[in-house]
Amino acid sequence: MAPTIEQIIEDLTAGAITKGQALVWISQHLERAQEGLRDGFAASICAAMVSTIRTDDDYYRAKQCAVNMGFKGLSDWFAFDSYKQAEALMAARQEQP
Repeated sequence: MAPTIEQIIEDLTAGAITKGQALVWISQHLERAQEGLRDGFAASICAAMVSTIRTDDDYYRAKQCAVNMGFKGLSDWFAFDSYKQAEALMAARQEQP
């Protein structure tokens, strides 16, 4: 696990680590931050999808759609689609100036 960013800066300025090692650790922090953002997007999207189910009929209709698409059940479809949409949001973020 990478040290904190504060520790990386202290060690770098003290000459205890190289710039290369500092960059590796900073990259690890950025990757974890992006993963957390992606997971947050997916969780919000999944919650929105679940909120569309208001009746038993809504549930059974959505579940049947999921099964027809090859998913084991509604949860698998929602999870898959939530991450698919989160990936699209992440890609759109990268395109912004």
